[in-house]
Amino acid sequence: MEDILDILGNETRRGILQLLSERPCYVSELSQELNIGQKAIIEHLELMRQLGILEARHQKIEKGRPRKYFGISRDFILEVRIGQDDFNVQTLYPDISEGILKDFPNLSEINDQLKEIEGLQGERRIEKLEKVLG
Repeated sequence: MEDILDILGNETRRGILQLLSERPCYVSELSQELNIGQKAIIEHLELMRQLGILEARHQKIEKGRPRKYFGISRDFILEVRIGQDDFNVQTLYPDISEGILKDFPNLSEINDQLKEIEGLQGERRIEKLEKVLG
């Protein structure tokens, strides 16, 4: 949770996420739009990719080398609720078909653990998530 909140706490990363929410982009597009050097953009993208927030894919273009496009991961949904009596950060995962769970027993176990955690709040929830993700 801390890593994800750190991502959201950085203005450049929020700018990157805003642009990528509109469409996938490659490094030089992001660099030009945000007026930030490509090396810095690459570092930000890599951090977010490692956390599972972003996906990367190569796409062929007419002339030149294929470009590496970045987009927001389809397997990652983050919900943050902040209210007078509530602070909750929730990561949502897409439904996994029964066929996949049958073929991958470890994934089935992790899926069951995540479902148990959904109803928990606060520190207890964070502790359980850290165990599962560990």
